[in-house]
Amino acid sequence: MREFGIQINLIVPIMKKYFLFGFLIVIIMFACKKEKTEEPVTIQLNFTSLVADNDTILPGTTTNITANATGEGLVYTWTSTGGGNIIGSGTKISYATTPCMYGNYEVQCEVKDKAGSSQSKAITIRVQ
Repeated sequence: MREFGIQINLIVPIMKKYFLFGFLIVIIMFACKKEKTEEPVTIQLNFTSLVADNDTILPGTTTNITANATGEGLVYTWTSTGGGNIIGSGTKISYATTPCMYGNYEVQCEVKDKAGSSQSKAITIRVQ
């Protein structure tokens, strides 16, 4: 009987060491596990419309023009051909004519997103 007790006394500390070692391995495996990161959803640039409140105006007056686009980090650049002034920035501007302006004038809007993609639209404003 005594031999049996001695063997148990020797086996228990060894089992404790192996158990502790195995437990540490399991903890390290879970601690080092990389979490899955979901890819961010990006919204593609889509310039849907460019609309003027009035596309026919009198000389010396203004009209509001609105750009409608979807995407991320959008930047709007407005230009006009042949005269007139663009007042404002962003999605909505005012296009102002001078008292001596007559004819058709084009207002362009370019929209760029944070990825560098761009789309443009133009609208014709008739001054009469």
